[in-house]
Amino acid sequence: MTNYKLAWWMNPWKMIVFFVIPLYLFIWGYVELGIDGLANSYLVSEVAIIGLMGIVFILIGYFTSLILLPMNKGKVPPQVRAIYLDIFAVLTIIAYITWFFDLFFHPEILVNIIYGGLGSVYESRNLLSTIPGVTTLTQMGIVYVGLYYFFKLKNIHLRKKYKYYLFIIIFMCLVRVVVWSERLAIIELLMPMAIYYSILIYNNYSRFRWLVNIGPFLLPTFSIIFFGIFEYFRSWINHYQYIYDSYFQFVVDRVFSYYYTALNNGAGFYSQIDGSVAIFTLDWVNKFPIINELFLGDDSAHKVKVDYLTNYANPEFTNMSGIFPVFYDWGWFALLLFSFFGVLLQRVFFYYKQGDFRAFIIFPTLLISLIEIIRINYSLSTRAFPVFLTVIIFIALRRLSSKQK
Repeated sequence: MTNYKLAWWMNPWKMIVFFVIPLYLFIWGYVELGIDGLANSYLVSEVAIIGLMGIVFILIGYFTSLILLPMNKGKVPPQVRAIYLDIFAVLTIIAYITWFFDLFFHPEILVNIIYGGLGSVYESRNLLSTIPGVTTLTQMGIVYVGLYYFFKLKNIHLRKKYKYYLFIIIFMCLVRVVVWSERLAIIELLMPMAIYYSILIYNNYSRFRWLVNIGPFLLPTFSIIFFGIFEYFRSWINHYQYIYDSYFQFVVDRVFSYYYTALNNGAGFYSQIDGSVAIFTLDWVNKFPIINELFLGDDSAHKVKVDYLTNYANPEFTNMSGIFPVFYDWGWFALLLFSFFGVLLQRVFFYYKQGDFRAFIIFPTLLISLIEIIRINYSLSTRAFPVFLTVIIFIALRRLSSKQK
């Protein structure tokens, strides 16, 4: 498919103006008016305005790039061979097998989780410890799916084995969601798929364009269904069925709590805790072997966060939003970082529309970053780092190849 049209929400600035900012303002009012029932409300006006400034500066960076930085519209996008799909698929599958190897000898743990066995999730976490560097390669699955749907959208014929790779990666990811309680992992794979099928519907079935256009506003419903499916086995059967009157009430309450507590936690951390050890914006550094010891010397980053949640908030809700932690780490310099993120969004979106395969790899990650900025800083997390690194390597290889010519 060429010369295709995109739904409004695929344009980053429209997603910010018509979805992110309204959601932020709604949660701000919800918390400040005390409707949420939080013991400590930190999202007061003077702090909330600072958070809103961070989002606004993303827009400023976006439009600054759009107006001032020239883009070469006539440049032919670089080509990519299908062999890279083989490489990313093999890396992902080997990483999953290495990580879940012990599970093959203890299938009863997976069965216990599905049937709601008491403590089964924690048992699986104790059995399947992460291996720094190796388990990180499971994130190559994001790269694989993004590149796979690039080929699909460009109508490039692929052998059947690549579809089998896709099914295997999705299946392993679902196992990961169940045994490791990592719901974001499947969302990372679903986003490139959602973009692809939205483009397909938007351009080929005009009568259903309205459904694609309201996509972002269906996210709360999707989140409730998605959370409800996986959390039923994880915590409802074992614990929360004795606290809540109904399963529906439990799911709705938990899903919404993740977002307003994240903003409130971040606002409290920024306004109540002194000092900075860059524990958020350099998350991948803090968790990287050896570098972590050189950078911090110990696990003080984790301790600072746990101490805050214990003394000022609720340790059960650990997210800090993707906004206030940047201000905590960098002060007012954070506004420049938010602007840079806006520039990155504009450049990637431009190359996405141009059909650059590298943009197809990274654009879904940036879109998740926007959608989830109220809850987490996804783009600066260890989860997104392998995706960014892959794109940087592709860019470096391209430039190296051009110089040799």
